[in-house]
Amino acid sequence: MKTLFITTQFPYPMDNGGKIGALNGIEVISSLSDVTVLSFTEERNTVNEGLAYFQDKLPRVTFDDPVDHLVHIRKKPLKLIKTMLSSYASGVPYVAAKFDNAEMYKRIDACFEASRFDIVFIDYLNMYQYAAYIRKKYAGRFSKMLFKNHNIEYEIVEQESKKQSGLKKLLLDIEWRRTRNYETKAVAESSMVFTVCDENTQFFRQHNPNVHSMKPICSLNAVDYKQTSKNSILYVGNVSWQANMEGLKWFVDNSWQKIRQQVPDAQLNIVGSGNVENPFTDVEGVNFLGYVDDLDALYQQHRAFVVPLFEGSGIRIKILEAFNNEIPVVSTTLACETIGATHAREIMVADTADDFARSVIKLLQSDELNRQQAALAKTFLKQHFSLASRKQEFQDLLLMES
Repeated sequence: MKTLFITTQFPYPMDNGGKIGALNGIEVISSLSDVTVLSFTEERNTVNEGLAYFQDKLPRVTFDDPVDHLVHIRKKPLKLIKTMLSSYASGVPYVAAKFDNAEMYKRIDACFEASRFDIVFIDYLNMYQYAAYIRKKYAGRFSKMLFKNHNIEYEIVEQESKKQSGLKKLLLDIEWRRTRNYETKAVAESSMVFTVCDENTQFFRQHNPNVHSMKPICSLNAVDYKQTSKNSILYVGNVSWQANMEGLKWFVDNSWQKIRQQVPDAQLNIVGSGNVENPFTDVEGVNFLGYVDDLDALYQQHRAFVVPLFEGSGIRIKILEAFNNEIPVVSTTLACETIGATHAREIMVADTADDFARSVIKLLQSDELNRQQAALAKTFLKQHFSLASRKQEFQDLLLMES
């Protein structure tokens, strides 16, 4: 069996949820099929290292040289305006229009000229315009079109619109409705649709009965758990994503001083991909580390992992990574609700500044609570997010549709 997999980001280095989410899908499909991957990159300097890494890790996967494409354009006004105008002219919402690239169409053409595919797998709504192109031009050159929708994308735009006013709110109100129409159409016309959590699966089944959950997978780390005595707190995220930065600022502005009053030597270390200047230069105890190549050692140097997020959809891969590396997590409800972990058991859940601070303080001050939560979270991960179970689920679904 042969699969053409089209995704937003070349999944290396695995430093954000988007890349890890793409790699999850590639790993599952490559257990049953030879896979050709088409993707974009904004990090050309990491591509050769990534290609060498995957050659050994995923022998059934061929990664086409990723297409250079700038996606983060909010601070580039001319590019942003051009993309928005193109979006309205084409009828494709902004989330997809910003991934439109002439070179990607050429790569798709080259793949179909060289081969026929059993499956075309469109990964993320951002890439769905390429599904329409393939259906129109190569209808007889593939058997099934599968679509994985990692979020309810229009909800993210709608959440943003509710915070705005004036012209910006008006434009975002129009945009979330455009995105909703595009997204529900994409779900309805796909042969099979995957989401990353059961809640999203149930939501989209009103548009297509053939929607299934393909939850993230984790290759379990064999961690030699050694609890650090440092009162250190870790944040990891793509800080160029506005929702991440807003949540982080909320935590620093509203919870951090409460934590420092109880634990004066507490340190918050922020690891963030994305080209963003440090907004916390004047805040004592907050260290902006920027991008870090290898996170494995960092997890064991911290006593708590924080996920202060109030916007978004889908599932937070970073929480699963923290579970895997046996560092206790404090999270908002929105950030963790689709994972299924239980408050005060595998995770601490807090939505107010006081509750968030109290939860972090507990993990800093109690060795026993810290150790217990880390162990329960790792057990939860083994039970619900194993690679073997996900491969079997996907294989059963494909056989059922054959």
